[in-house]
Amino acid sequence: MSPEVFVEILREAMFVVIFLVAAVILPGFVVMYITNTHKRLGSIYSKHLGFRIFCSFFFLFSALKFTSLT
Repeated sequence: MSPEVFVEILREAMFVVIFLVAAVILPGFVVMYITNTHKRLGSIYSKHLGFRIFCSFFFLFSALKFTSLT
């Protein structure tokens, strides 16, 4: 095996690892962002239960609408 072939195999393996890790981490970041935004909005107006319910349904329907855009 020549050094060029070894470097090419190593490069391909690194890209596969990066894509596999990104496929797990990026959706986690999106969920974390939505969850933290919901928590921040809810904590600002924690005295108003109706606002928390509104935020919950708003984020739920926004997520459903976003995922159905195929």
